Amino acid sequence: MLKEISISGLNYLISSDGKVFGKHNIEIKQRLNADGYPVVTLGNKKIRRFSQRVHRLVCECFVENPFGKPEVNHIDGNKQNNNYTNLEWATRSEQMQHAFKLGLKTNKGICNGRAKLSELDIPEIKKLKNEGMEIASIARKFGVGWTTISHVLKGESWNK
Repeated sequence: MLKEISISGLNYLISSDGKVFGKHNIEIKQRLNADGYPVVTLGNKKIRRFSQRVHRLVCECFVENPFGKPEVNHIDGNKQNNNYTNLEWATRSEQMQHAFKLGLKTNKGICNGRAKLSELDIPEIKKLKNEGMEIASIARKFGVGWTTISHVLKGESWNK
């Protein structure tokens, strides 16, 4: 399936499987942006050029959005699978829940944006505990709270 759209006064064709065609039905080359999403550059020399995420174009053309949700979610978690059957509209919260469910995001270890420990600290913490050091003393040594050390030792925040 192909749908025609107009962006900044220029016409493009979007396919249901994620291809974008410009003037004279020539396919526009895609590249991956820093986040790993395929993007195309639209516009021309007379009109400002800008990058557009392919999944957004496909979703806008082929997936209904009756609840006005603002973001596009890849159902299978693959950022490069831009077939309309793999895309859905979602809220930010729904997207994050989906990413955790698929294992694309985790809050454990260094992946937690608030992590104060590194992977190298974990074996040292376990070694100190096995040698008999108290949790509070280990916490002071690493500049964290005793509950953080307790979670590490239970495997709740680091799996190493």
